[in-house]
Amino acid sequence: MQKNRLHIKVVLFLAASFVLISTLALAGGGINWKVTVTNDTNYKCKVTVSKDKFTTLEWMGWRTLEPGQQTTFETGSLCPCGIKGGVYDANSKTWKKTRTVNIGLANEIDENAEYCSAGCWDSSWKLCRKAGTDADSMREKDFSWCKN
Repeated sequence: MQKNRLHIKVVLFLAASFVLISTLALAGGGINWKVTVTNDTNYKCKVTVSKDKFTTLEWMGWRTLEPGQQTTFETGSLCPCGIKGGVYDANSKTWKKTRTVNIGLANEIDENAEYCSAGCWDSSWKLCRKAGTDADSMREKDFSWCKN
């Protein structure tokens, strides 16, 4: 009989803990994850970050960075997930896509970040060249996002 009471108390404690943690997470709980992005190249770039909304991703809007500038995305209590962008090619007057990176694992993923692993921590990234050189003509996905 006492063993059953102990099990009931443990189950009730775990259920109450789950409800409390879930409520704090949904209400924000004072958490505000930050993703800082720096443009260390000689090119103008644009960048956006996605945040994980449990079953969907929400992209936070595009920000343009001149060479040497940085910006910080604040995702609130929702964990940052993906980072993507573009680099302006002044020769062709077009934007070239960067590679999309998974914030949680720092690996390249598909453009829509469908299989993204959230990174529930503050992180810092910089635009970096992965292919070609400044002497080459710029191509799609020559640039990516590297941990800073």
